Amino acid sequence: MSVACWGSVPGELRIDLTYLDRSEYGDGDVTEIEATIENAGRVPLQIPSSPHLADLQPSDESAEFNVQELQLGAFLELG
Repeated sequence: MSVACWGSVPGELRIDLTYLDRSEYGDGDVTEIEATIENAGRVPLQIPSSPHLADLQPSDESAEFNVQELQLGAFLELG
């Protein structure tokens, strides 16, 4: 199993897979995983998990609205 992270978030993230619901999977199985995301760099990061639009708006309403994208994916290869 591999985990990937991509997007425009500056800095370094480390993603560790900490739980799989079982050790074998078949084609079409639903999987349950648990992972931890850790800031591995020196740049402070704020990652809202389910952002509300108000959480992303700058405190100064005249400031430019800026959003950075982060996508996480877990890939399971059946062999």
